[in-house]
Amino acid sequence: MDISRWDLKYFRTGHYINRDNVIDDYSQLPRPFSSIGFILSGGWSYKQNFGNSDELRCGEIHAGDLFYIPQGSTYTAIWHGGANAESECISLHFELSGGIFNSRRTMIQLIDPIGGDTRGEFEQILHEYGQNRTAIESEAENIRAELDLISRLYRIISLVTLRLDISESSVIDPRLEPAFEYIQAHLTEKISVAELASLCCLSEPYFYILFKKATGRPFIEYKNSMVISNAESMLLDFPDLSVDDLSEQLGFSSSAYFRRTFKHFTGYSPSSYRKNHIRHTI
Repeated sequence: MDISRWDLKYFRTGHYINRDNVIDDYSQLPRPFSSIGFILSGGWSYKQNFGNSDELRCGEIHAGDLFYIPQGSTYTAIWHGGANAESECISLHFELSGGIFNSRRTMIQLIDPIGGDTRGEFEQILHEYGQNRTAIESEAENIRAELDLISRLYRIISLVTLRLDISESSVIDPRLEPAFEYIQAHLTEKISVAELASLCCLSEPYFYILFKKATGRPFIEYKNSMVISNAESMLLDFPDLSVDDLSEQLGFSSSAYFRRTFKHFTGYSPSSYRKNHIRHTI
């Protein structure tokens, strides 16, 4: 059994209040993490670019529904407020080292009930995540609380896994899978086409052709889109993190290059993006 691929690389939870017709737009930048969400009120409708192709798949999620969004998916979605003109949702955002939680194996989908008090489970995780552990508590108590939170998250992930519609034949050429896995694991490092081609046992020219056909982009642009997608989340998750420090953490050679790349993909400078995209959370 290989448990290394279940290493939790990222976790955040959020309680979102959205006005009617608020739009989530991940059409150009892939979703930087996987999400499991529970709709408390209102609803959510989406159009997904399935398998990074031109094929669109549409769906609607309503109050009381559990849904899943895979890492790397590209889509647009609209929140519907219903009678109160607002929608409310609790989401668990996570990234694991490997496995099936990506847009090459899964898609946005409604999840069958997982049993028990789903709302209560999500609200408990939200509560535990938001707790400020004090210095009065012992180190052992803090460790116990943190492990309890992680165990609750893994329990939900394991139950959701059993209910996922998993594609047994990836839309993307399976020969490229080692490259995609390597890119995801080394986003902040320098990666060459030669390295990736070797991992896939392909010549560089043939790898380049297959990769561009699969993603619609040359390798460098694809990698940068994934990095900038992560940068979007980090700008909002860590409001005190400076743009220069973020640039360094993401592996850019200079903050000026990071700013240019960020604006190329988002149309905003990092600072203006942070100012204009405050999360609707409580």
